[in-house]
Amino acid sequence: MPAADEENESPASGIEKWLKRLDDYCREPDTQAKGREQFTRWPSAGDFEGLMMHVTFYFGIRRARWKTLKRLDKRIPSLRLVWRVNRLVKRAKDRLAEAGESCVGVLSREATGGRKDAESLLRDIARVQQNLKTAKEIDWTQHEKTLAQFSRTQTVELACGLTAPPEVRCYARALELIVENYRYELQTKPGPLISWLGEIEHPAAQELLALEHIVAVRAKRRKQLMDDYDLQRQRDAGRERVRRHRAKNSLPEKRYTTPL
Repeated sequence: MPAADEENESPASGIEKWLKRLDDYCREPDTQAKGREQFTRWPSAGDFEGLMMHVTFYFGIRRARWKTLKRLDKRIPSLRLVWRVNRLVKRAKDRLAEAGESCVGVLSREATGGRKDAESLLRDIARVQQNLKTAKEIDWTQHEKTLAQFSRTQTVELACGLTAPPEVRCYARALELIVENYRYELQTKPGPLISWLGEIEHPAAQELLALEHIVAVRAKRRKQLMDDYDLQRQRDAGRERVRRHRAKNSLPEKRYTTPL
């Protein structure tokens, strides 16, 4: 249960609280730290849900967009809301540019673009992630050309530098992509931020979506679901208004009888 002071806090103070949380995200990582502290901290979906809950409550609306936040920024300039959100976006762009695109992200983009070989490799990688024993059922040499694109020599090179038969090198390289992508996801988690920017229609949303293809696909689906939900609510409300109007205008007329 929320604390009493959280229940009684004003929308402005609630917004300030969540903005302070966002101020700490997407900072440069501490490379000297140990464990997860060496990775950049990214905001979660809950951070944006908390912020938008107070924004929508302030305006008495169900869903807020970027233009809503800009209106609030003019009403309460001390929040510096627009400036702080834009600074978060700038830091996120810097971190994404530093991280680059993961190999799995490249494969996903290629598969969406129609490359069957990339789609096939992604499917086999997913099978291995679900059950390592399925690796022996896969002909890994079929992925040699697709895997070679991630090497400067355009051949399947292993990070450790060892040589091995083609089937072993292809399998080991696929495992390296899985490990690399796992580390990439530990360091780079822009999903909730990019999805939120897309939902509120922030000007930088498309630019960030272009940098993260996998996130872009998920964000597009989520926004479509929300838009469909809003459209259905409008349709339901319209039907209810029509029903009430018809019910009001179809009341039975009073009948008067002549007394005997």
